[in-house]
Amino acid sequence: MIPSSLSGERRAAGRGNGLDSTPRKVTFETTNFAREVHAMTAAHGWIGLIAAITAWEVFALRTNPDLLLSRGADRARAVHPAANIAVHAAVIATAGHLLRAWPDRIDPFALVSR
Repeated sequence: MIPSSLSGERRAAGRGNGLDSTPRKVTFETTNFAREVHAMTAAHGWIGLIAAITAWEVFALRTNPDLLLSRGADRARAVHPAANIAVHAAVIATAGHLLRAWPDRIDPFALVSR
């Protein structure tokens, strides 16, 4: 036996109340909701990234300053000339991507995400 609340929902299905089972094609790119969700997701990503980096840096300063991210980059650059070039390239690639300095066809992050 179906509870009365469910049977009422089933009877109401198809009357435009959102309970019908007819599949609908939703184009998220054209809805305001999608734009808000995407913006919110990016904001949460930035907040999470900044919080994680800040937490790590505070932890490193309080426990062992050699764990600082900048000191780790310095150590990597000192290992070998190729490592120095790789660290500089990673910083330049990230900065260029965030500043939208180059088109997607040469943006390393866009190329990797394809």
